Amino acid sequence: EQSEQFSIEHYQLTQTAGQFYDYGLMGVRTMNPEDVAGETDWVFSYGFLQDMASSILLSESHGGELVSASKNLYAARAFFARLILDGCDRVCLAGIDGPSSMLTLAEVATLADLDERTVRNATSKSASNRLETRVVESNIYVPREAALAWLQNKRGFIPTRIGTNVRLQAVLNNAFTSTNEAGEFIRTNRERLNLDQTALASIAGEGMTKKTVAELESGHIHSNEAQLTAIGNALGMNGMFLALRLLEVVKKQELQELHLRIITADYTGV
Repeated sequence: EQSEQFSIEHYQLTQTAGQFYDYGLMGVRTMNPEDVAGETDWVFSYGFLQDMASSILLSESHGGELVSASKNLYAARAFFARLILDGCDRVCLAGIDGPSSMLTLAEVATLADLDERTVRNATSKSASNRLETRVVESNIYVPREAALAWLQNKRGFIPTRIGTNVRLQAVLNNAFTSTNEAGEFIRTNRERLNLDQTALASIAGEGMTKKTVAELESGHIHSNEAQLTAIGNALGMNGMFLALRLLEVVKKQELQELHLRIITADYTGV
């Protein structure tokens, strides 16, 4: 008998599937995509999911619910497509073959959260914001630079963001000097990711709305640590670290205001 509770969290397949979803569909990069050390695990997991997707089997449970292997395979394909988009060489696997620096129309569609027919229509010479393509061995592909330029104008596309294992959060080593500066920091990084306030709120979750994002950006920093952490994660940073920095500047500003009141009361004799 096993003395410890059974868990799938530490299985390599589970961890890799998590990367497929986080990076492929949500754009959150917690690994260096140029590091091929994990390529074997990615390829193995993709092959395993591909085999499962063609059978009646289901993958491991996610959040208490069974997730079909085909959905995990969709995330895996998005993962490998985003690798190409972000400047890496193609990992050639069954079903995702093609030139190293180009994407298929299906891959562009996945990243744009559109159907392939819509993307194909965008390649027409008469289409506005036409998607540039190349023909290689009778097949149509999209150069990565053209794909990125086209995707950035699509509402369903989520730009790649840097996750907690990469040191983008080093910019937070210095504390904010005011809540207005903190709000400007959030706004600047949202715009860097080409997200509007509604999109950022949707990615963050935790009950965030366009209104709450707007309030944060205007310097009205509330004390809901879960929401502040979620905003940081949605911006591709260490969410908890950003939340603590935001709470820190709120407390500092409150103390400064309290100190001013004390001085004013002492000066006026009130």
